[in-house]
Amino acid sequence: MAGFEEVEIMTKPVSREYEERWGRTLSIGEYIMSSAITAKKPVTNEGKEVTKNGY
Repeated sequence: MAGFEEVEIMTKPVSREYEERWGRTLSIGEYIMSSAITAKKPVTNEGKEVTKNGY
C-alpha cells in the first residue's frame, strides 16, 4: 500500500440512527460498517529512520 507499514482496519457496526438516516426505509445495517484505517509510513531524516502516522 504505497509504502505504508502496519496497516490496520478497525470496523464496527453503525448505530441504528445512522442506518435509518442513510437507509431510509431499507434495512442496510448488515451491509454497512463504520471503519477507521491507521498506518505508519517510514520517513528518513538525515539517515535516521523515523515513523509518521498516515491517515
